[in-house]
Amino acid sequence: MERRNWIPLLLTIPLTLSGCAGKASPHLLPETIDTVEVSYFHALEQTSWMLDPSEITALEDWLDGLSLQHREFAAGESPTDAEGGAAWQITINGGEASFDCIDAGKLYILTNGEWYEITNQS
Repeated sequence: MERRNWIPLLLTIPLTLSGCAGKASPHLLPETIDTVEVSYFHALEQTSWMLDPSEITALEDWLDGLSLQHREFAAGESPTDAEGGAAWQITINGGEASFDCIDAGKLYILTNGEWYEITNQS
């Protein structure tokens, strides 16, 4: 009888291991956010601004709703190597955390040298 209690546990092992094959979604935001600076880059133009508290909340909500898929690119073939597109650099708490959002036909997050495709463009 006691052996049957192990059956559900054993059945979860393949699911757990298959989940480990890919990289987990990145943790993009620190626990406390005081300031967020956004820099927008397109062609030769750059614009920067600070988010107000309601915009910070909207950013947090947007990030919480994203589905991200880790991607790897060969040297010279990343979305930033393509011509055109636009990028937003998000700097939190004066550099405590940062990430880039790149629009190269598809949307990507670049953080700590790792690429993540946004698969639910909400």
